[in-house]
Amino acid sequence: MPRLTNFCIGEIAVEAFTCLLVFKNMFSFVLTFYAYKWFAHGGIKHTMIIIGSIQVGICCLSLPMCMYRRPLLTIRCIVLGCIG
Repeated sequence: MPRLTNFCIGEIAVEAFTCLLVFKNMFSFVLTFYAYKWFAHGGIKHTMIIIGSIQVGICCLSLPMCMYRRPLLTIRCIVLGCIG
């Protein structure tokens, strides 16, 4: 039976989290240059609905990984020979 005690990126969790933060901050920095035009043209409510929808959509992309974590980890362990 494969061991499923650690996540796939357990060894590099800090690096993965750092990359996530860097990407998010760069995205927010670039967005500030274009958000002013959105505010001026479409209004605050319209702009916040768009930004909120994008963030909710990105968060929803992680739901399949949460639901299918165990089968994916099992497949990974079988393919890589992690059976302990």
